[in-house]
Amino acid sequence: MRIVEPYSFPKIEFAHIYKTERYSNNFIPVPDMIEITYLEEGKLSIIAEGIRYEAQEGDIICFLRNSYLKIWSTEFHCHHTVCATLKWKETDGFSKGFILPFIVKSQKGTDEIQKAVDDFIYTIQLQEGGSVRASVRFLDILCKIDSVSRNSDNISLPSETLYAERAKKYIYQHIHDLITLSDVSGSLGISAGYLCGIFKKEYGISLMRYVNKTKLESIKKLMDNENVRLYEAAMIFGYKNANYVSFLYKKIFGRNITDKPSMVP
Repeated sequence: MRIVEPYSFPKIEFAHIYKTERYSNNFIPVPDMIEITYLEEGKLSIIAEGIRYEAQEGDIICFLRNSYLKIWSTEFHCHHTVCATLKWKETDGFSKGFILPFIVKSQKGTDEIQKAVDDFIYTIQLQEGGSVRASVRFLDILCKIDSVSRNSDNISLPSETLYAERAKKYIYQHIHDLITLSDVSGSLGISAGYLCGIFKKEYGISLMRYVNKTKLESIKKLMDNENVRLYEAAMIFGYKNANYVSFLYKKIFGRNITDKPSMVP
């Protein structure tokens, strides 16, 4: 079982639907690349790290492109793929990353993953997915795969860890919305006080501070990398008052949000 811990924002490489009568390809390693594919029709055979896998219609395939891959099919098949590069590492900690099996067999929940992949492809093809929004959508696909994998593999996690994990996923899935503590606790069916305690215990930070910190880091990246104005970036992540965002950023990070990124020689 592979547990992948990202530590950078995804950069989208491509998203497409591919149909062919026969298929054969050898892929060299590409560091930091993750591809998520689902088979709409047909079958695929894959050899990765000396192990042979067989993917059937409806299966989800999670390619970590850090090793050689051989992929082939002797009959018609159609696959839907999204691909991004991001810094990641494999970890043993359930609470630190996404569970990404090589193949997630078609089952309850995989239809939601397929829908998320198709929505992503459609958005990218229409060029309506800004880099930050597209990155969040890609992370949401990883969240959905992780959720299905944990349920299907019957992984036993301590209930507190599981609640903290689900709270974190809720935050990423609603990162552009106004998020309140009651929103998150209500989605989990537990009290706000209980959630506060277990989240702080698991991650060493209060839930709402984590929400604000995550949003503010995304706002800063949007301003620095895409020259988006503060009030525009703030609106994208659910803040209506740019002055409040400036105040909050200074309080949490100890510097002004409008400061230029420091250049490391």
